[in-house]
Formats: sequence, C-alpha cells, structure tokens
Amino acid sequence: MMNLKRYAFCGLGVSLLSLGLAVGCGDSNGDDNNGALPKFLFTVGDADVGAYTVNAKTGAITIVTGSPFTSAFSGSPCPDLAAADPKGTMLFVPDACHNNVAVFTIDSKTGSLAAATGSPFTAGEGVIVEQPVVDPSGKFLYVPTDSGQIVGYKIGTGGALTGITGSPFVAGGNNETAVIHPNGKFLYAANGNNVDSTPGPSISAYSIDATSGALTAVTGSPFALADTPKFLAIDRTGKYLYVTAPESDTVLAFSIDSSTGALTPLTGSPFAGGGLNPQDIAVSPDGKFVFVANNGDVDTATNGSVSAFALNANTGALTAVAGSPFTAGPNPKRLAVDPSGKYLYTTNEDSDNMSAFSINAGSGVLTALTGSPFATNVGSEGVTVTHQ
Repeated sequence: MMNLKRYAFCGLGVSLLSLGLAVGCGDSNGDDNNGALPKFLFTVGDADVGAYTVNAKTGAITIVTGSPFTSAFSGSPCPDLAAADPKGTMLFVPDACHNNVAVFTIDSKTGSLAAATGSPFTAGEGVIVEQPVVDPSGKFLYVPTDSGQIVGYKIGTGGALTGITGSPFVAGGNNETAVIHPNGKFLYAANGNNVDSTPGPSISAYSIDATSGALTAVTGSPFALADTPKFLAIDRTGKYLYVTAPESDTVLAFSIDSSTGALTPLTGSPFAGGGLNPQDIAVSPDGKFVFVANNGDVDTATNGSVSAFALNANTGALTAVAGSPFTAGPNPKRLAVDPSGKYLYTTNEDSDNMSAFSINAGSGVLTALTGSPFATNVGSEGVTVTHQ
C-alpha cells in the first residue's frame, strides 16, 4: 500500500512539500502515487500565509475564507518559507526577523489556519532561520540558519516544539536549505559560502537518530563543492541528490550511499540547468522528472522559467525535456509539485502571483493551467501543497 504521508511535503521549497516542498517526493517503497491527491496549497508572503484549496481535477486554486493568516506570528514578522507535517495537519513557518518558528494548525475541512498553542517557538539568539524540513515520521523539524547551524525540534501534540538535545547542530557554513532522505535516516544541508571563502561551498550530511532526532555528521562531511549550492532535492528511491548552483546555471548531482549517507558525484554532473539563476528544485512523486525554478535576470525581471528534466532511474542522469525551459512569470524562485504529480506551482518573486502548470505524465512537458498565473498574498515566496 502506498505511504501517503510522504506526500505531505512534496516540493517546498519545500521541494514537497518538497514539500517544497524540498525532500524527495514519493514513498520509499517505490509504489505509485495515484491515490495521493492535492488538497490545500499555502504561500508565505511578506508578513502572512496565504491558504488555498486545490481542485484535484484541474489544479486551479481558490482562496480559503479568512486568508491570509497571521495569528501564529509575533510583532512584525518576515517569513519566507514553510513546511507541512506528513499528515497535512500543521504548517511550520520560520520568522527570520524574530529568530523563531511560527506553527499553524490546518483545518482539515476548510484549510483555515490557526495559531498552535505556544506559537511562536524560539530558535535562539543571533540566528536567521531559513527553509524548514520535517522528517517522514512527523516527529522532528529541522531549520537551517544563515550562521552555519541547524536548529532541531521535536514535534509534540498540536504542533508544540521542543528543542532536540544538542541543538543547534554545527554545519559547514551559511545554510539556507536542507532536505531529508525518504528513509528518514539522513539530512543534507547546502552550505552556501562563496567559492573563495573558507571552508568553501559544500554539503553537510548527517545521520538522524530515530529516537532523539539528534544529528551526527556523516563520515566525510562536509562534502566539498566547486560551486555554491542553493536548493536540494532527493529522488523517491533515495538514490540521488540534486542541488541547484545559481552561479553556473547548473544542477549538481550525487549518488547517496544507502548505508552511510555519503555522497559521490554522478557521471555527467554538473548538468546544464537550461535557465538563468536556478533556485528551487523538486523531483516528481513518481521519480521520473526533476523540475527547477529559474529566477532569471533579477535586475530586469526577465527570463523567468521552469526547467524540466527526465531522470534516468539507473544512472541518475538528467536530460532536458522537449521544450524546456518553460516560460513562467517574472523571477520564479520557489516551486512545489503536488502530491499526485499532475501539477507544478511556482511563486513569482515580487509579483504577488503564482504560475501553475499541468505535468504530462509521459513526457514531463509543462502546460500552463487555465487561469494561470493565480493571484496570491503580497510578497508570496514559499509554497507547499498538502494531500487529501
């Protein structure tokens, strides 16, 4: 039977929710995803969270009554990103201005958001919290910071957060994004130092203690890179890790040792990204395709697109889909593939809207949905989709 709870965070960038949703989408047992349908979509704006219902037949979104929501924040917040728990009952939103994490509960019928008891939860002094990720069991939340740390929490009843013993955990540099292996055993963080800095760009890899949630560096970590990493995604089988590299407009690719979590560059890596300034990245739930949001020329708000690649399951190699890259709105940055793998959504930075596409299940070709782009809350950036 399909493990539906894996789909709650496809794309995140959250690649799912990826949640991301960024973690690898799909369940680790290799089953198909035909029973996982989209339910709600959330976008993180300048000071609030937008909530929408998703039409599973068309992919169109409709704003939830009362949206956008602010109740879980304090003061004048500046959130950017979000991740949902595997069941789609809670939404975690770091607030970089106040060094904390806001938690919302999600109404299962309407998609309405309410502040969880005790929200927001502190992340510590002197850190700027970034992209959150939830482990597949729904027990742990991890939030990388720009100060070279990863803050870890245990997720309690109703979304209450308690710091994991040993948190924050040291990483290899300036961290913005992280991803968790589909088996829940490993976490990877992108260390975005400049190439000429010390220790330089790399990926930190950790094993996750299944009981405590504590992180322990994998042997060989951090893994040095020749280019600065940005966003990460793992395929459904957990064999491959993909990382966007905006400075070279490429996608870095690695094989993952299933026993140790160690990374080895794939033959052919880096792969040409197909667009300017690649940012968020997601793998389709069926593991056939990889999608990348290309932010384009930020100064002129042009060349915004989404690249689509076919993923070779045997080698991990990426091949551009016919017609890729596909035109999106100006400066797309975050994207999410819905749990069914039928739709892709990407927020257009500074445009207060979102481009939406249908995904051809056979070819990976993207086609703009009727009504796209859809209006969103002001300054929407982070996007994630939950399942029915």
